[in-house]
Amino acid sequence: MLPSSAFTMDYYTDAYLLVDGAEELETYSEEYSQLIDDCAKELKPLALERCQLRLEDANDQITQAEQALAEGEKETEASLQEGQEELDAARKELDEGWADYQEGLAAFQEESASAQKQMADAQAQLDNAKAQLDAGEKAYAEGLASLEAAKPALEEARKELDEGWLEYNSGKAQYQLGLTLYQAGTVALEAEASSRAAIQAASQAASQAAAQADAQAKQEAAASEAILPGSYQLVYARVYAQSYSKYYSAAYDAAYDTLYSQAYNDLLSSSRYQDLQEQKAELDEAKKQLDAAKAQLDAGEAQYQAGLQQQETGAQTLAATRKSLDEGWEDYNSGLKELTEGQKTMAEELKQGQEQLDQAKEQLEEGEEEYAQGVQAYQARTKRKTSSTRPARKWSRPSGMWSCWKRASGTFWTGTPTWATPATAWTPTE
Repeated sequence: MLPSSAFTMDYYTDAYLLVDGAEELETYSEEYSQLIDDCAKELKPLALERCQLRLEDANDQITQAEQALAEGEKETEASLQEGQEELDAARKELDEGWADYQEGLAAFQEESASAQKQMADAQAQLDNAKAQLDAGEKAYAEGLASLEAAKPALEEARKELDEGWLEYNSGKAQYQLGLTLYQAGTVALEAEASSRAAIQAASQAASQAAAQADAQAKQEAAASEAILPGSYQLVYARVYAQSYSKYYSAAYDAAYDTLYSQAYNDLLSSSRYQDLQEQKAELDEAKKQLDAAKAQLDAGEAQYQAGLQQQETGAQTLAATRKSLDEGWEDYNSGLKELTEGQKTMAEELKQGQEQLDQAKEQLEEGEEEYAQGVQAYQARTKRKTSSTRPARKWSRPSGMWSCWKRASGTFWTGTPTWATPATAWTPTE
C-alpha cells in the first residue's frame, strides 16, 4: 500500500468537470456515456499537454534529486570510508590492546607463580628451620635435664669423698700419733739400753783405766826417781793423768758395745718391747688400711673430677647450644617477619596487578562494545546507503506496464501508472 504522503502534494492530480447537458441525461445511459466520451476526447490533448509539462517538471526535480543524491552518496562514501578506517584503527588498537593484555596476563601469571613459589620455598625453609630448632630445643631440654640429674650424684659423691677424706685424715693423724709414740718407745728402749750399757761400761772402763794408768805411772815414776831422785811423785801424777784418759776411752768403747748388746737383748724379752711390737703391727695394719683408703679416695677423686669435667663440658656445650638456638630463633623470627611482610607485599602487588589487568580487560571489553556499536552503526549506514531510494528515471510518457518496487517496503510491484501517481513515487527496476 502507498502511504498517505504519496497523495499529499503541492499540485493537483485530479480535476472534476461538469459537462453541459449531462445533468439532463440518465447516468450511465448510452447517451450519457457518449456525451462523456466525446467530451473526454476533446480534453485528452489538453491532458496530454498538461501531463507532458508536469513530466518535464518532475524530470527536472529528479535531476536535481539525483545530483543531490550523488553528492550525498559521495559524502556518504567518504564518511563510510572514514568510518571504516576508524573502525580498522579501532580494531587494530583493540587487537594490540588484547595482545598486550594477554602478554601482561601471562607475565602476571608467571610472576605470580614465581612469587608464590618463592614464598612457598621460603615457608618450607622456615618450617624446616623451625623443625630443627624444635628438635634442638628438645635435645637441649634433655641435655639440661640430664645435667641437672647428674648434679645430685656429683654432690653426693663430693660429700662422700669429703667424709672419706675426713675419716682418712683422722686415721692418718691417729696413725702418725701412734707412729710417733712407737718411735718414741723404740727410742726410749734404745736409750735405756744405751744408758745401762754406758753406766756399766763407764764403771768397768774406770776400773781398768785406773789400774792400767797406775801401773804405767808407777813404772815411769820409778824410772825417773832412779835417774832424778825426788821426781817420783811428779812423774807419777803426770803419767797417770795422761794414761787414764787414753785407757778409759779404749776400755769404754770396748765395753760399751758388748754391754749395749746385752742390755738391748735383755730389753727385747721385756713386756715393754712386746707392747712396742704389737703397737708396730697395729701401725702397719693401719698404714695398709690408710693406703687402701687413700687409693680408693684418689680413684673417687679422679672419677669425681671426670664427672665434674663432664658436667662443666656439658654445661659449656649446653650454653653454646643455647646461644646457637637463640641465634637460630632470632634468625627464624626475622625470616618469619620478612616472609610475612613479603607475603603481604606480594598479596598487595598481586591485587594491584589483578586490578590493573581487570581494569585493562574492562576497558578492552568496553572498547569491544563501542567497536561493536561502531560496526553496527557502520553497517546500518552502509545498509541505508545500499537501500536508499533513488528518483525514478525520466519517463517519456506514462503508458504500458512497469515492473517496479515499492519504496516503503522494497517489494516488487507490477502495475499501470496512472495520472494520479507521481513519477517520484516509483523507481523502475534496473
